[in-house]
Amino acid sequence: MGLFNWFTAKREPVFVWLTRQAKLSGIGRCVAEALADAKGPAAIFVTAHFQDTLNELVEGIDVEQCEGRVLLTKADALGAFSASQVAFDHTQPVLIIVAERHPLSVHDKAVSQFGSNLSSECQIVYHLSLEDPLMRPFAGEWVENVLRSLGMTEDQAIQSRMVERRLERALRRIEAEATGDQPADSAEEWLERNCPRQWKAQQR
Repeated sequence: MGLFNWFTAKREPVFVWLTRQAKLSGIGRCVAEALADAKGPAAIFVTAHFQDTLNELVEGIDVEQCEGRVLLTKADALGAFSASQVAFDHTQPVLIIVAERHPLSVHDKAVSQFGSNLSSECQIVYHLSLEDPLMRPFAGEWVENVLRSLGMTEDQAIQSRMVERRLERALRRIEAEATGDQPADSAEEWLERNCPRQWKAQQR
């Protein structure tokens, strides 16, 4: 599939998929591709901020078939992982796949900090979909229709600085309007509890 040339990016790349299911399938292929690449990462952390997304990842990735090189965990539990949970040479590179963005930047920064603290070279990659609650306000059905008209299919992902910039603006707006950071099992539930104005806007 050739999604990513490992450890050549100067920033944290973001791949955008048409649908949530396409994103989950794409992450599964990304993991398989990385494991098969002789120059790929020695270990892969697949993580999500919310439990519902992690549950979907667990269903789609057979960790037992990954030779002990893959760990699926909540993002807020990354710092507490046991080295014995993933068998890898810490002198070799590590890949962190994040299956969503968090409405509050502090949580994504914590993932970045975890990667920086590793003794290994580390690449962090984000996978998003147009169906993610944080994407829907600015990347709705019309964006999907445009991308499909240009030939994009569900087994493809795009990298777009324009989409990333619009997402960053949306996240800053949510962060400014958030009334707290109550825990939630999904991004949509988080918005309902902590940023009701944005959540109500999405229900219209």
